[in-house]
Amino acid sequence: MQIVGKIISDFGHDVYGVYCDSLFERCVPKESRQIRPGDQEAGQRVCESCRVKAGALVAAYNLKRFRLDLVIDDGVRAEAKRAVDSHLGDPRIFTYDGVEFGVLCFHDLALAAKLLVDSALTVTAVAYLREYLRTVVATYIGMSRLFAAGTFTDVLLYGQYAANAAVICAAQRANVNWRLIGGVSNCGIDLRRLYVNNGQSHLWLTRMIADWPAWREIPIPPDLVKEIGDDIQARLRAVTVHTYSPAKTQTTDIRQRLGLDTTRRLMVAFTSSLDEYNAEWMLDRVLGEVPDAADRKPFHNQLEWLALMTRFVAGRPDLQLVIRIHPREDANARDPVRSQHLSLLEQALATVPDNVRVVWPRDPVSSYALLEAADLAQTWSSTIGLEAARMGVPVIKANRGYTSYPEGEFVLSADTPEGLVAAIDEALAWQPNFGRITGAFRFYALSRFHASVDLRDLIDQFMPQTLPAYHRPANAAQVVKAVVGNIPIWIDKLRHLNILPDPGVEGESIRAQLRRTIHFLMTGQDRAEDQPLMLASAPQQPVAIGPPTLLVDYGWCSYIWNGIIIRKYSPMCARLSVLCAQSTT
Repeated sequence: MQIVGKIISDFGHDVYGVYCDSLFERCVPKESRQIRPGDQEAGQRVCESCRVKAGALVAAYNLKRFRLDLVIDDGVRAEAKRAVDSHLGDPRIFTYDGVEFGVLCFHDLALAAKLLVDSALTVTAVAYLREYLRTVVATYIGMSRLFAAGTFTDVLLYGQYAANAAVICAAQRANVNWRLIGGVSNCGIDLRRLYVNNGQSHLWLTRMIADWPAWREIPIPPDLVKEIGDDIQARLRAVTVHTYSPAKTQTTDIRQRLGLDTTRRLMVAFTSSLDEYNAEWMLDRVLGEVPDAADRKPFHNQLEWLALMTRFVAGRPDLQLVIRIHPREDANARDPVRSQHLSLLEQALATVPDNVRVVWPRDPVSSYALLEAADLAQTWSSTIGLEAARMGVPVIKANRGYTSYPEGEFVLSADTPEGLVAAIDEALAWQPNFGRITGAFRFYALSRFHASVDLRDLIDQFMPQTLPAYHRPANAAQVVKAVVGNIPIWIDKLRHLNILPDPGVEGESIRAQLRRTIHFLMTGQDRAEDQPLMLASAPQQPVAIGPPTLLVDYGWCSYIWNGIIIRKYSPMCARLSVLCAQSTT
């Protein structure tokens, strides 16, 4: 945010960095430290730390400061407290000035505590919501008065928190321009690039997918293809807290580990974290409904989908199903609470057919080990569907139309349960196809790189701990245009795209990343330089010198490299090798 503010200031605009001094009962820094309701002493410690750090950040770039207590004063906070305290019912249905602030605050609580939408509230949850409502309503009242005075023309915010959403609601009422700033989901969180959007993430991603046809045929330059390969490696190795799955390791055949039948084809169903899914719906409800991309959906919820899949597989002696429950559903290193949805899943999946296995969140099984062995992946709506498509796995998206990635090209979907069942055999019949993988790579590039402003010449770390010494970055004008203009970043870039990358160069760059993926899956090691891959038609003797060679035998792969032979079951490597091997021996 400081960098964006500095860039805008550098172009002559009047920019203020907002800070507060212990104004709020609850706020984002207190949320991040899980301060319990009523714990004023712990909250004050957070305020003291925040005051020092925020002041130093604003001062580092010599930005002007704007004190929130000038507009969110004692009178405003007292007005908000009276409004909230007079509401004696469920705080989730609290409204003020026509805005459903109870829904906004429950958005944050549902994410933090992983609650169901219709869950019964505990005493602690009610106290949390009332504290947060007083904060959020005071923010709305104060900012509404500030915007009405005409002092500011634009407001920038980082993150889709309830307090920020309150500022957005105030800006919408006053016709003040607003933008949400965000880091890019690439190798974890990539703050070298920034999203600048005039909508919540679900809304702008819906708009982007609508514009996908304009980008579908545009090749990716080699440096971006390499970054997509870096992201694949980061996910396989689970190098950031943003990957919930355990790291992919060189274990024995995952089928043996899970007691699967080695004669049946394997379908893996990946669930989504329900509280995250519901949180998007809550934001859409308050900030503006997102058009539904599908007229009909095959399922109301994930329980219906999983019930159909278990019944279907029970009648298919040629198939078996592994249901991978999203690791976020249980307590983990990043989110130390168990979701309420997990209890429903446990009840629904307490008894399953003999050819169905359930991998629970705490089971030490990598989602990517399952993808490696899968003949078909199904996903509700999570990004692992895009990840699977990038690695050549046939994918079906069960939650049709929900904004994640385009459907019908590199990912299948259907509008009825019967249609989804029919899509299973269609996807199982898919042969390795370089065009589908290229489509998945190109959409990743659109949604991460083309839709963001590249500031790598100013910010050289994914998660910088200090502000860099400022100089005007090459894409500074893009930042200003994204803030004050009405054209999405990806559309503006498309209009100024004069020279298209060479599709032949793109293709070879993608094949190099597929060879890199095969090498990691077979050896557990990444490598900096590409090497040719030979596809053998008969058993080979290991040699110490020469390019890697792969022998494929119905999903079993023998990788001859560095004087040794590594043999493992990997349908993923078998599929990818057909597309990226340079020659056959």
